[in-house]
Amino acid sequence: MHSIRHELENYLTKNYPDTHIETEHTFGGKITIRINTSEEETVETNQRISQAVSRATLIWNKMFGKNQTPLWIISYKYDGEQLIETNDEYYEKIGAAISIGKFTIEKINIENILTGIANRDNGIDPKIGQSVYFLDAENNTGFHMNDDRYMIHI
Repeated sequence: MHSIRHELENYLTKNYPDTHIETEHTFGGKITIRINTSEEETVETNQRISQAVSRATLIWNKMFGKNQTPLWIISYKYDGEQLIETNDEYYEKIGAAISIGKFTIEKINIENILTGIANRDNGIDPKIGQSVYFLDAENNTGFHMNDDRYMIHI
């Protein structure tokens, strides 16, 4: 019997050969969409977050709203940073706990998730500290909201 991780790894190898579960930095997007209209100081934080969540939710619904098959959800929760030395070179290594699941659309409260993501960098609760990716294996498409500024279509 194969694990859910093994199933996801097989899917990624077949459809996204340069993508690896171990690091979210290999998830590339075909399209990056800026979802807020302004980063000016005069725009209220709550207004900017609301606008970003509204736009990201609209995109989410257009991409996945009629989907009947479960979506892959991959979440990266970072533990912290440490400096590693190799061959007289230094680089940062960031450890992450990786969670993988499959859920149907009706079990995903996307507006709450997107609000938590948009709140994160603004220090507003409730917030979601993890990086979250949604993949639709049936249509080979994906979605990732980075923060209140932009999202990526995989």
